[in-house]
Amino acid sequence: MTSCSQPPRGSLHPLTLLRQQIAGFFQARGYTPMDGPEIEAEWFNFDVLNMADDHFARTPDNTFYLIQSAAEQYGELTTSEQQPEPHRPRSGLVLRAHTSPVQARTLLTQSPPLYRFHIGRTYRPDALDATHSPVFNQLEGLAVDRHLTMDNLKQLLDELAHSLFGQGVVTRLRSYEFAYAQPAAEIDIQCNQCHGQSATCPTCQGEGWIEWGGCGMVHRDVLINCGVDPDAFSAFSFGIGVERTLMLRDGLQDLQPIVNGDLTYASSRAMDLATAEAEKSGTHDIDSQTDWTMATEGWVQVSTFPFTSVQALACVQPATLPDSLANYWQLRDPIEGIEPVMQPLLLPGLLTLWQQQGTALPLHYGGIFERARVFLPARLPLAPSVATGSAPSDEHLAQLYSAIPLQPFHLAALGRSKEQLLAAMRAALAARGVVVHCHVDDQVAWAASGATTLVTDAGDIVGHVGQLATHVLAAWRLSEPLAAGEITMDITLQEEKQ
Repeated sequence: MTSCSQPPRGSLHPLTLLRQQIAGFFQARGYTPMDGPEIEAEWFNFDVLNMADDHFARTPDNTFYLIQSAAEQYGELTTSEQQPEPHRPRSGLVLRAHTSPVQARTLLTQSPPLYRFHIGRTYRPDALDATHSPVFNQLEGLAVDRHLTMDNLKQLLDELAHSLFGQGVVTRLRSYEFAYAQPAAEIDIQCNQCHGQSATCPTCQGEGWIEWGGCGMVHRDVLINCGVDPDAFSAFSFGIGVERTLMLRDGLQDLQPIVNGDLTYASSRAMDLATAEAEKSGTHDIDSQTDWTMATEGWVQVSTFPFTSVQALACVQPATLPDSLANYWQLRDPIEGIEPVMQPLLLPGLLTLWQQQGTALPLHYGGIFERARVFLPARLPLAPSVATGSAPSDEHLAQLYSAIPLQPFHLAALGRSKEQLLAAMRAALAARGVVVHCHVDDQVAWAASGATTLVTDAGDIVGHVGQLATHVLAAWRLSEPLAAGEITMDITLQEEKQ
């Protein structure tokens, strides 16, 4: 039982715990993190990866394309620009359909030998059901060195499988075709329920094997496009679904509780405080430190989709900001069941989740929190079309980078006590080495009067904490008072170039 002198224990999302385990596996083997944006240039998502103009992945059935169509509502586009598809021009931007663009960015900016990994969100136009989701996490691995082979790749994947599923797991590589890898394969894991011995097994449908991911030697054309000499260096890469890994490891049959913010599932890993502190002290990644701090302060980590509506944004965005609504990023071809606008704030998603499930959250928890990217509105130049066959010029790379919007990480939370929430967020910032001062602010769009603005010694505004305003509670049909907070995890908000 938790004593009154201790903060109430919270919970990290099972996906976060698995991500930390995977990161630890690779860091122990000398791999270091790489990163890249979720709103990506078509060139990085397709062209540099050897995916031709007629590649099936480029169709709207396989990739989310982005526009800033709110400009039409504000009269900022010409008549010709307002034509329906296929005449409406593209922005040149997509929600990345895989994490392979991160390997291209790394190859373009760093010299081999390279041993890198990345874990992040990817997007596909798939309706949510037991086995599909429009948003899911993917592990990307990349190794570039002299004399690497498929045997080296298979050995690493076997070690990863043994680390995650146990020493008895059996894997195989099954020949496959990917535009960006040659030779290429899909990674299968022997069914952990029937071990290939049942023709009626519901887990593997009698196949005996379950697909885990894709892998291969990086195609020589991709290396050339990224300025790497394929005669001097070889490279392998792989992509593995993190949610799929969690389902396979834990024997889950339904993906939906993992990805749709289900609070029962999210709080299923409630922490013993001593264990949490030990784990936190052994974690060197600053984002993991932030998550552990919020959880040890009594908050339940959730995962929501980053989509919202214009109406929801109007409730939480300052109406006086010129870019607040006129330049939001929107899905060109939204699918049924999700809103079309990419969130510039995390609060709309958390408010929707609380509306649906908040009353079921046990009182000993402080509330819910999420740390994820947001997508800042801006009018940007169109992403250029860049030829392949050699590394792009510095000028072309700069043009590609400048066409991609800022996508900083935010931390947002909802709870029953403003004081407890404020203390938790200050602790989370302190875990990142950021000390803030509190100022009373009556101008926070989503908050009642008397909100708190968090400011650094340098005068940078980090975020806000306050009681939700009446109009916000009414918009989400919430009857009880509720505190909210949102802070940036990237105080300088500098554009990511790597």
